[in-house]
Amino acid sequence: MEGLSPLTVEFNGNAVGDLEIDGNMTEWDFDVEDEILVDATVPQATHTYIVAPGESRKFTARLKMFDVIGNEGSASVQIRVTGPTEDAAFDESSAAEVSISVDASNAFDDRCQTDVCGVSPFDVLFSITTVESNISLAVQSVVWDLGDGTTAASQSVAHSYVNVGSSELVLPVTATVTFVTTGGATVPRSVTRLITVLPGTSITDPDEPNLIGTEPLGGGGTVVSPCGILTILPLLGCFGGLLWLRRRA
Repeated sequence: MEGLSPLTVEFNGNAVGDLEIDGNMTEWDFDVEDEILVDATVPQATHTYIVAPGESRKFTARLKMFDVIGNEGSASVQIRVTGPTEDAAFDESSAAEVSISVDASNAFDDRCQTDVCGVSPFDVLFSITTVESNISLAVQSVVWDLGDGTTAASQSVAHSYVNVGSSELVLPVTATVTFVTTGGATVPRSVTRLITVLPGTSITDPDEPNLIGTEPLGGGGTVVSPCGILTILPLLGCFGGLLWLRRRA
């Protein structure tokens, strides 16, 4: 017989003789090549064979039974066991780890509590970085929680953080990455990185009082709306957003 590791085999010993068989004198040796001569002493026994991934082994199991005056009879059976495939042997602790990469114009001052820090409106480009794994993995999906109630589902995401308050915001940004192995097994990994959003001066659009933007504290900077810096190219996208907001009101 043969099968994949771990392979559990149920043995059932039977004997026929001129004299009565002694059921209390049964000896199983599940692997004649190991140092254990007797593994079980009952007619019905179970044993599990384990082989390392990528290997194949042939085991010989031997049964000895005796009659009531001590005459011995024996029989053997061969069992081939193949180690599990890479995916079946997969240990999640060996999976690729992930980290969050950030592309942003950082502004370091006394208020910065994290290494990613900027003044509102703070534009950040997040992406994931994977560490090499000892098994074949592919990224199936990435889900972001950007810390301010915004979510996204892509390997990289650009986001603008607005802080119209009087104190800095420290926000956790979490990426949950789902890997898939060549055999179809899924492996989730999550990583979190903190960012600091420093407050900016609140700017209210007089025509749209619900649309609040910011400029860096101290003034002198470019006034920014939720649509971004107002140049000729993005005007259509900006007004399209304003029209959508009006219809929702």
